[in-house]
Amino acid sequence: TGRIPSEIGQMTELGVLSLRGNGLTGVVPSQLFSLTRLTEIDLNFNNLSGLLPTEIGVLQSLDILDMNGNSFSGPIPTEIGLARSLEVIKIANNEFSGSFPSEIGLLIHLQKLEINYNSNSLGPLPTEIGLLTAIENLQLQGDVVTGALPSELGLLTRIQILDMSYAYNGLLTGTLPTELGLLTDLSSLNFFYNYNLGGPIPSEFGWLTSLTLLDLTYTSVASPTPTEICSLLEDKLTECNGCSC
Repeated sequence: TGRIPSEIGQMTELGVLSLRGNGLTGVVPSQLFSLTRLTEIDLNFNNLSGLLPTEIGVLQSLDILDMNGNSFSGPIPTEIGLARSLEVIKIANNEFSGSFPSEIGLLIHLQKLEINYNSNSLGPLPTEIGLLTAIENLQLQGDVVTGALPSELGLLTRIQILDMSYAYNGLLTGTLPTELGLLTDLSSLNFFYNYNLGGPIPSEFGWLTSLTLLDLTYTSVASPTPTEICSLLEDKLTECNGCSC
């Protein structure tokens, strides 16, 4: 319990900082971000608050940033795009505000991005999301993004899990981009409970030969389900929720 002391900045050789689940309170001292040898920061499930310092961009060796389950607020700093080694960002269950930073598109090594159940929406998903060509797992559950899905999602050719479910306020609108059919490594595509997401199911989804889960339950996606998708039920697809096959 207690606060992270500013003296942590004196631990100049520190490579991994794991303080998860310790009931820590207060703000993260800026001195933490002077530890340029850090490869992992795990502050998961504490009671930390305040801003995510802009100094995050100084950490050129940082691979993993896990700050799930706190009360961080304010904008996600654009400087996060300068931490070019990042492979995992987990900042779900916080209180960030402002817009989804387009600078995240600079993180060409990013494999997992998790911003589920933020207490505020972060606006539309920027087109720069298509620059994350190494990403395998993108989780934006719970009304984190608004508006229409950008066609640039179709550039994420390594992605395996795309989850934008549980948008209870219906802030995701428009139609399913046909370009999602290009994601041939995709195994799970989940839009459960996005009641303002409509239009037809693109027949191009029939190209998703690695797909095991497609969930369109409680959306406004129109029937019938294309035969190209129903034929996937004869292959790897085991769950086609909201389909009319």
